[in-house]
Order: sequence, then C-alpha cells, then structure tokens
Amino acid sequence: MSKYITKIKRKVKAMPKYNIYRINKSSLGDLLKKFEDVKLIKVSSKQVDEFTMDFYLSEDPGKKIVWWGTIYKSFLTKEKINQLTNLSYYACLLIYNNDTCYAVSLGKTHFYLRDYCDLDFGIDLAERILRNDNISTKNSRLFGSKKTKTLNSYQDATEIEFESGEAIFFLRGKTIDESQWGKNISCGHSVQFSLDFAPNNLTSLIKRIESSLRSKSINTIPRSMLIKDKKKIKELDEKLVSAIINYDVQVTSSDTNLSGVDFVFSHTDIFTIIYRGLSKKVKGDLTISALNSFLSENKLSLNNEVINELKVYVESSTGSYSKPLKFYIDFVHDRCFLLDGVWHKFNQNYLVFLNDYVNKIKTDFSDLNNFSKKEFTDYKEKLQAEGTKYTYQENYFNLMQERNGYINLDREITLLERYRVEKLDLYKDETWYFVKIGKPKTLGYVIDQSLVSLKTLVELGGTINYEGQTLTPKMFCLWLILDRKTKIQLLSEINSLIFKMKLAEWNRKVKLAGLETYIKVGYLA
Repeated sequence: MSKYITKIKRKVKAMPKYNIYRINKSSLGDLLKKFEDVKLIKVSSKQVDEFTMDFYLSEDPGKKIVWWGTIYKSFLTKEKINQLTNLSYYACLLIYNNDTCYAVSLGKTHFYLRDYCDLDFGIDLAERILRNDNISTKNSRLFGSKKTKTLNSYQDATEIEFESGEAIFFLRGKTIDESQWGKNISCGHSVQFSLDFAPNNLTSLIKRIESSLRSKSINTIPRSMLIKDKKKIKELDEKLVSAIINYDVQVTSSDTNLSGVDFVFSHTDIFTIIYRGLSKKVKGDLTISALNSFLSENKLSLNNEVINELKVYVESSTGSYSKPLKFYIDFVHDRCFLLDGVWHKFNQNYLVFLNDYVNKIKTDFSDLNNFSKKEFTDYKEKLQAEGTKYTYQENYFNLMQERNGYINLDREITLLERYRVEKLDLYKDETWYFVKIGKPKTLGYVIDQSLVSLKTLVELGGTINYEGQTLTPKMFCLWLILDRKTKIQLLSEINSLIFKMKLAEWNRKVKLAGLETYIKVGYLA
C-alpha cells in the first residue's frame, strides 16, 4: 500500500458580486453623455426578457503611475520607476426597459454613476429585505456631533441599533431570504449582491427588486430623503451662501466618503478650488477660509449661480477627479442638509427617534424654575439708583439662587485649579448647573459651554477645587429659561431641530463621562 497521500486541491469558484445602481430614467441621456466624456464605449447589446442589456467598456483606461515608486526611488533606477504603471479598466452593464433602468458598476465606474442614480435606492431596499437582527456594518452621520461620519463594523452580527440624531447611509447584513437575495447584501447608494448566476439572470433580480420596492417596509430606519423641489433647493442654496459668507458652515474632507458601496478614504488628498477658468491649490485642509480667500482674490461675489459652479479638483493615491464644492460642505438648516453635495431632508423615522430620545432625559417643568421679569426690572432700577454697574439676566438669576443654597460660580471665565472653565453657573448637591435664558437658537450656546466644562472635568479626574471646597459633580443640569408664550409638556415640543440634535449629543457625552443628566425648564414670567 502506498505510503504517500496525494492531496487534491479543488479550485474554489468565486461568487459573482453585482454592484447595482438604480438610475433615474430622466437622467439616462446625461449618463450616456458622461460615458462618452470618460471614454466608456458600448461594445455589445442584447435583449433578455423585456430588458435591453448594453455593455460599456473603457476604451483607453490610461496608465497610472504606481504611487510607491517615488518613495522607494533610492532602490530603483529611473527607467524602472517610469515602468511602474498599471492599467485599470472599468466598465458598466446598463439594464433597462421603458419603465426602469439599472446599472452594474465594474471598476471605478461608480464615481460616474453616483451623480445620475436614485440615492435613496440602497436604504429603500434595506428597509424591505435586510434582517434587522443580523447587521455586520453600519455607516451613519451623527448630527449635533463634531464626529460627523462614523463607520462601524461589528465582530458579531447584531441587531440594528440607532442613536438619536443618527441618520443611516449604509448597512451590510443578512437578507430575509437567501434563495432570493443571497446570504448578505451591502446597501448604500447602490446595493451589492453576491449571487451565483450569470449576468443574463440579472433581469430576474431586477424584477424582484422592483416588486420589493413597491411593498411595505419591514425595518424602521432613521435616514435622509432626496429633495427634488427646485424652489426649495433654490431657497436652501441662498441659506448656504449666506452661511458661507458669515463663516457659519463647515467644509469637510472626511476620511471616509461613501461611493455606492465602496468607502473612499481621503487621508492625503490635495485640493484645488476651481471656478470656470480660475483655480487655486489649497495648502492643507479644505476650509471656508480657503474658499473665501479664493473668492476675495478673484473678486467674486458668492451667489446661487457661483456656489453651484464652484468645483474642487482632488488628487489622491487612487486617482484624480473633480466634484462640486457643495460635495464637501457640511450644512444643516431646519430639517434639511447637504449630503455629498445634494440637498436632503430627514425622514419621519429620524424625527421620531430624536424626539423619543430627548423626551427620555430627566426633566423638571416646575414653576419654581421661572424667571421674574418684574423682579429683575425692580433690581436694575435699584442698581441704577445706587450707581452700580448694570447686570445681565443670567447674572441676576444666579445671584438670586444663592438664597436657595446654591454656590454661585457665574463669571465670564471661572478659573478653577488653573483651568479656564467658561460659564459654570451654579453648584449644589453634587450637581453642576448651566443657566441660559432665551429662545432655542441662543439656548444651544449653554450646551456648548457645558461640554467645554465636561472636558475640563474629565481632564482633572472628576474633581475640581474652588476656594477650599471640593466640587465633585455626579450630575450635569441644564437650567433653561424659555422665552415663549406657551408652556411645554415635553422637550420635543421645542421647535428647533438643531437644538434637539445638540441636546441629544449633550446627553450622550455627559453619560459617557459617567455622570447623570438633568434639565430644569422655566419661563420668563
């Protein structure tokens, strides 16, 4: 009997992956023009069922220099460095009939498809065919937070969980029916399927997709929806222009940008701002200051027309491309915001999640929290008669709380253990109080200052000494004196989306620091 064992290696067949975009039928003509511009040429066409299937292939992908060649040039000859190039072909399979159009992206074609596709498609389908108890990856944007975009991967598949203020843009997980959809799908601007069949069978998949999109959703996902009303878009552009001029907006070159179901990382990108024949390379990060400097140098007045013609040329390790400037702008107004340069609004699920969350924060609506305008007027008149310096509302309110056993720490800047803590107002019973009087737009200020104080407290290990006393808070309290005629029963009744976003983020951060949260609500009476 032979002493040798022969091992037979079986060739494992790779599961085909189909990255599918739903194309806006009205944009098909523009997409085909874009294919011409980037030299995607139709090389074949066939009829399958009632669909036409056109295959487009890059005619001349061009040679791309291998980025690491210059880094290791001391080990290579100049001739070898020049030879270090790659050809990167790309293609697209268009599948369409009179009613609908889909595109299968191959290679870098996803960069071109995104501008012509239904951006809601991926999450629309996820709401209908993704299991809500088996999610492996989630990409979202947390509004009200400085951490604008997050990409979370889970070691073990988990149930979908959402934070308040969070809008979902990408989900990966198991499907409700493996025989119909494959085991796992990735849902973003597009949907990626892993299905063991030939491309000709994609027409059957598209029929199932269309049928599913007409069915009722089984998952409740807080997310955004595309704004299509041209009048509304014009109005939002005007708001954006005003915000840029007043530096009340953020330009972001996030480390991760979603492109279909691919995340494009941009650690070392080089940016050039372009407007018609004018251009300026940006030193370092893309910022509002850099933009306004470009406008000033070229004597340009920002308006709706200019904001929509400004572009950014990006040079990265994966290639070069240009995007509208609005693609890189973070801006929220009312229920609307910019996502990848396009105006969106929050869906009802997002608002429900946010309202439910803020309503769960422990809140005291007692009349004892009120501020008496008459008593304040009498106090000011008394000061004026004595020739004493005028005091503002919060200062007077905090002085009056000393009678109730509070330590008054209200200074413009409070110096505690060599740390400058802005707007720490009152202390009592292991609680730090932050007081603000006004409308929702101004109330957000006290949230920001509370978080500055929280950061200082954490750096000091949770304890601060003040005039011989140890202040070790177990709770942070926002004392909000509302300037409004009608009283509220719930925090969600405050009619400011941005304020509620900030409030939710405040609650999260304070609790993450191991402290309790509390809110007192009073009124100008």
